[in-house]
Amino acid sequence: MSLILQFDPDLPSDVQRTVLQKVHHVPHLILPLGHNFTLWISPHNCLHIALLTRKHQMLVSYPPPRHLLLLALDLEVDASLLKEVGSRVKSLAFISMNGAVYTLLPFSSPRPVLLGQWHPKHFPLWNSLFKNRFLHFYHHTFHLAGWNADRPFLYTNNLNGGIHAGVAVQMLSSLSGPLNFTYTLTKEPPDLQWGNYINEKWTGLFGMVDRGEKYFTVNNLYPSPERHRDFDMSPPCWADSFAAFLLRPLPLPAWSNMHRPFTFPVWSAFVAIMVPAHLFLYLNVSTATKSLTSDYSLHKGGPAARRETAGRQQSSNSTLESEGDNGEAPTSKSG
Repeated sequence: MSLILQFDPDLPSDVQRTVLQKVHHVPHLILPLGHNFTLWISPHNCLHIALLTRKHQMLVSYPPPRHLLLLALDLEVDASLLKEVGSRVKSLAFISMNGAVYTLLPFSSPRPVLLGQWHPKHFPLWNSLFKNRFLHFYHHTFHLAGWNADRPFLYTNNLNGGIHAGVAVQMLSSLSGPLNFTYTLTKEPPDLQWGNYINEKWTGLFGMVDRGEKYFTVNNLYPSPERHRDFDMSPPCWADSFAAFLLRPLPLPAWSNMHRPFTFPVWSAFVAIMVPAHLFLYLNVSTATKSLTSDYSLHKGGPAARRETAGRQQSSNSTLESEGDNGEAPTSKSG
């Protein structure tokens, strides 16, 4: 876990150096009091340590830290400071100038609770210093703002006497027993609005919570930037999705299945390559076919071969007749 140190502006520099020497081996960050660190750092895994020499109105930034340790370096700073910051911090402890360790259990006692005198042996573990402040709520009754027009989250069950029903009611019923609390729910807000920020005031369900009339609301509400700025929100327990439904288009003709996947440049390149390739193949095949046909005819004694043989015989007979007329006998040569 990392440390975020927040020094009082009046804290002497030698005290600051001493503190930094003690925590030099732990990842830490130094911020002024009330600085909004949540824009760029996660508060969940950080322990905030504030060293105070006097009370400050802007002690805790918004949103508040998750774990906070207050160290008083002056008798003016007492445990009553816990009431100002304790309602929105999970882990909280205060060590006074004389070494007394306090915490605040908001649903058990309005006063700070003394845990003992500080000594490392008395508080060896995290849980011994930072008590679970919300283990149960001591039969506390929460008055909640609700609107029974949010089915299935919160609605009126007319079949069962018009009582509250829905997912929110089931969640509250499941938690009320183990955490030891009861609750009341309104059926609708007085102005019949969910909650808008108008003229620097909240209306509807959020207005009831903002004015302190109700503790919180359990309806399924949209986390707008204004709502997130002014209210603490639990982790989402439900997420809605929106979809647009259009008429399904008719299927394209089957003949277009061939050319649609390819763009015009691809088809142009395909034609530019295939046409010369086919012409080249056609010329080669034609030439080869003629050559093969001629050779085959000569080899098998086809009509062309017979005509050529007959021509040769006729030429030979004419030569013999010419030699006989001249009184010469034909001779034969031998190699």
